[in-house]
Amino acid sequence: MCSYRYAILVLLTSVVEASVYSISESHSGQGFFSGFAFNTNEINSVQYVNQSYTPLLASVNSASNAVIQVDSENITTPASRASTRLTSVNTYNVGTLWVFDAVRLPFGCSVAPGFGTVADDETNGEVSVLAGINRMSSNEMALHTKSGCSPKKVSVASSKSVINSKDCSTSVIGCSVDQNDTLSFGDGFNTNGGGAWVMALEDTGVSIWFYNRSSVPSSFGVNTSSIDTSALGTPTVSWSQDGCSPINSFISQQRTYIDISLCGDRAGNSTILGQTGCTVPQTPDTCYSSYILNSANYQDMFFEISYVNVFTLSANQTSAGVTGSSHGSRELSSNKGWYSLLGMGAALLWML
Repeated sequence: MCSYRYAILVLLTSVVEASVYSISESHSGQGFFSGFAFNTNEINSVQYVNQSYTPLLASVNSASNAVIQVDSENITTPASRASTRLTSVNTYNVGTLWVFDAVRLPFGCSVAPGFGTVADDETNGEVSVLAGINRMSSNEMALHTKSGCSPKKVSVASSKSVINSKDCSTSVIGCSVDQNDTLSFGDGFNTNGGGAWVMALEDTGVSIWFYNRSSVPSSFGVNTSSIDTSALGTPTVSWSQDGCSPINSFISQQRTYIDISLCGDRAGNSTILGQTGCTVPQTPDTCYSSYILNSANYQDMFFEISYVNVFTLSANQTSAGVTGSSHGSRELSSNKGWYSLLGMGAALLWML
């Protein structure tokens, strides 16, 4: 009788602790862009353009990978350079996990490639999964929130990683971590065949895993149907919700974004340019006149992306996750079934 009780307790405990996510969206191949909207705003002398812009800046190549790039031929009117910024049609909340697999990243002076999630209302936060800039040799990752979010625990997998700030409202950098892994950005990333990032937005906090190409789990792929976070190993970085509680009051209603921005507060800052392997513009030159007006600077500035998959906590584990996706809605059901399971287990234990 005791053995039955023990077995039931083990079962219930394992279900509660499991973080198994089920696929809700997959963006790849010819359908890659269908789940995204093209931003057409002008920001920091960059004119973001739609998919019909000529030359084509968003396409799918012969390897069925999405290519997103900067215009290396023209200056638009007014004097800006065209680039690409995608934001997801759907929004996401706590209980969502992303996998971003890229073969190649754009990098170079004045260039800031980005992948992450951000809210339409900036007070609802941003998670920067890919935040390396210019000619940095490794990636940075960061949270950006309104004031009041300073995670008490920031954990890193490598002793080489540098925690730059624990105040997520810090201007420009947020609470950022420099990975110090030469395969996570720039030439090291590209010559090694790229890699994959996983980001999980959970009620316990935010975690990011990075895998260079040779270490990407064999279970990963465009057709992966579920991911168990317990099988992912130690996160490259994780920010606990302790100090940012509840996490959904600081990071919510997120949209996936992929973009290539130019110059701006970080990539165009004279001090940072000098610190990240670039020539510092001399007065009266600026990042704009030294780099944006120079088409040759953007000859090889493009993403090549295998896929972006979005997962939500498996049915009955949470009622959060995707909004705006019928598939995502089907993956997420009410908590009633979960509570019923706990109730049945408790009742059975009582009877035993």
